[in-house]
Amino acid sequence: MAESLETLVVRSDRIDIPAEIKKKLHLKKGDRIIWTYEGDRLVAEVVKKKKGSLSSLVGKFSGEPSDSVRSHNLTGTH
Repeated sequence: MAESLETLVVRSDRIDIPAEIKKKLHLKKGDRIIWTYEGDRLVAEVVKKKKGSLSSLVGKFSGEPSDSVRSHNLTGTH
């Protein structure tokens, strides 16, 4: 069942998400919201921040590739 809550536009470019919604949807810093609108109807869809993204691995490894990486080289050279 859909629930409706009211919020106030604080400035022309800012709105607060009600605490009840943030809690129910487990919204965290880094989550994104996709806004879809048609006429006066606005729908917000939450896109959760993914844990363990590839960008978190940048700079974690250095030096020569391991033997397993070398043996699976896609170019066919070892």
